[in-house]
Amino acid sequence: MRILRSISLLFVVLCTPALLLAQSPKELAATPQGKAVLAYYKAAHAGDAAALKKAITAESAKELEGPKGKEMVGMLKEMTPTATPTITKVTVNGKSAMVDAKVTEGATTTTEHMRVEMVGSDWKVNTTGK
Repeated sequence: MRILRSISLLFVVLCTPALLLAQSPKELAATPQGKAVLAYYKAAHAGDAAALKKAITAESAKELEGPKGKEMVGMLKEMTPTATPTITKVTVNGKSAMVDAKVTEGATTTTEHMRVEMVGSDWKVNTTGK
């Protein structure tokens, strides 16, 4: 009985990432990691510094502080697409994840690979590249 339980647990742990890959974009957007990325895009497009700081890690938020912080928020606002991205892939590895967000503007489609980390009980975007 113990062995069966152990095998079942191992199966669930190994298959969870594959199940996340098999979900629809709508289901992926509803994951905590997908929600974190969408909140980041929404805040960036709005140029909302307070909302951005809530959506990103503390280390990432340092980039928005100081004399160039307002300029950084302005650049993010200009660079962020108006269209809401489609979450196409979520890969969770413990307390970090990679989220693919596909954006189409006109004839151009790009996919951004966003790193997301668990901070406390919340998932936040890490923009530092670390």
